[in-house]
Amino acid sequence: MASLSPNPASGQVVVSLKDEIAMSPNGLAITVKDLIGSTKLSLTSFERQTTLDIGSLQTGFYIVTIQNGQESEDLRLVVE
Repeated sequence: MASLSPNPASGQVVVSLKDEIAMSPNGLAITVKDLIGSTKLSLTSFERQTTLDIGSLQTGFYIVTIQNGQESEDLRLVVE
């Protein structure tokens, strides 16, 4: 459904919705959580490409959940 680039990343990462996926009228709900499950970032986007500012995140592994209507996908993010 979506991709993250660059990955690994530092500073910023771009969430891109794949071309064949129709965007929900409610937009994309994007959540970044650490491996413990604590929410570090959360936003709603109405763009096919969204840049996330991850400069405040500690080095490590995170789960980025992208929800588009009833569909959701979890992507792994490595912050350097």
